[in-house]
Amino acid sequence: PFTGLGKHENGILEPVTLIGQRGTQALGCQSYEKVDVEEEFKP
Repeated sequence: PFTGLGKHENGILEPVTLIGQRGTQALGCQSYEKVDVEEEFKP
């Protein structure tokens, strides 16, 4: 839910990536979302 909102809006993806790594199995869609977000802000 917060992934689509704080994907790359400002800096909300920071907590999203943390929760994504720990809530990968809990959310499911975070498993690939976290990689997409990290790659966006990871040079």
